This record gives sequence, structure tokens and C-alpha cells, in this order.
Amino acid sequence: MIGLDQTAVVYTANGTTGALDVVDNAALSCRLAHVSAVAADTGGERAELATRPRLLWGTDYTMPNPAEIEVDGERWRVLPESVETIRGIGGVAEYQRAACVRVI
Repeated sequence: MIGLDQTAVVYTANGTTGALDVVDNAALSCRLAHVSAVAADTGGERAELATRPRLLWGTDYTMPNPAEIEVDGERWRVLPESVETIRGIGGVAEYQRAACVRVI
């Protein structure tokens, strides 16, 4: 997919401790894109959108649940309920996306 110009390390849960410290993918081609807040009705909604970028990645990888990613030195939790496959003309899967929140 055009535009996947970033690389993420994907972490999933450790079966023993539950900590998200097991590397599931060391070099996922992706893009962590900030969502436009123009369509939001209120200031609160705009502020929330600003803190929830959207992760885009190819259809050849299934995001684990739970998952955290690290992009450019920052850690983000992938919101599993937001993972979806985006389909193009004819129903062909084009890419996947999910909302993320910063890990503090």
C-alpha cells in the first residue's frame, strides 16, 4: 500500500506475566496518521480525536489482541474494538486500520 512510510515494532502479551513485552513483529510497515478533527461537533470531541491517531497497515498481517506498537520511539496501545479491514472497489481488501492511544 502506498504511504506506509513508517515502521512499528508490535508487542503482544507475555503468557506468563501478561506484560506487553513480547515482540510479535519487529518491522511492521505502517503509518500512524493523525485524524482530522474538522468533523467533530464539540471541542471535547476534537480534543479526543487529537489524542487518537489511526494506525494503517497492510492486509498481510493480523494484529494480535492485545497489542502495543512503538513508532518513532513512542508507544501506543491498539484499541482492538477499532481494528477493521478497509475494502476498495469490488470488495478487495486494501489495508487495515485501528485507533490507538498513547501509552504513558
